[in-house]
Amino acid sequence: MSFITPPQVTRTTLEVAAEIGIPAVWLQPGAYDEECVGFAKDNGMVVIAGGKCVLVDGGVGVEARGKL
Repeated sequence: MSFITPPQVTRTTLEVAAEIGIPAVWLQPGAYDEECVGFAKDNGMVVIAGGKCVLVDGGVGVEARGKL
């Protein structure tokens, strides 16, 4: 599950994700704070956080692989 929401919304949605057993989350830049990351990890989720935003920079990676 990938998040592009403000941290407050992300945190609330992470609670639902934990309840339904989402195993992994990708927290896009600006969509999380330390509380969000801690909550996800404490609930057994694999967490990807930080780096480049897939919405802003995702096309670069696709182009680099010759898929466009």
